[in-house]
Amino acid sequence: HYDVISGGRPVARGEYGLLAVTVFDAHLRPLLRYPLGDIVRIVPGSCPCGRPGRIVELCGRATFCFRDGHGRWVTPRILDAQLSSVEGVSHMMVERTADRVNLHIVGSPDMFVPREAIADFLHLNVEVRRCTSLELACEGGKLELFRIPPSLSLSEGNFLSDRPSPAFR
Repeated sequence: HYDVISGGRPVARGEYGLLAVTVFDAHLRPLLRYPLGDIVRIVPGSCPCGRPGRIVELCGRATFCFRDGHGRWVTPRILDAQLSSVEGVSHMMVERTADRVNLHIVGSPDMFVPREAIADFLHLNVEVRRCTSLELACEGGKLELFRIPPSLSLSEGNFLSDRPSPAFR
């Protein structure tokens, strides 16, 4: 069983929340509303494949979310949508610092990244840096996709407490 929770309670359809699962067959240590760390929302409608059930839209890991210049949370899905029209991008790493967002992008030499439009959308300074995938690799060879300090990222605690739900773009 799964729930989408915020403020310690299930959210209404269309609202953002933290994906949590309940496993009923773990007798010694049952998992009750165990948070998985993903921000999701249940969207209206039915699945195009025809299967019954709720449709869950994955918005990104909570620790990959950061505040824009107006204090609203930005999910990876929201940022990806801003860059969806950019052709030639193969990988991107998002780095949030205290005063700006750095986009480290691997892509074709002729790609154009609309830095000013992204900065206007985020209400933050944005720097774009072209790089090779090797520069984005962290220990173990995996690509590092987000570099957001814990003090600037969303934590599961924002959804598990009784406080009001975080505001998203």
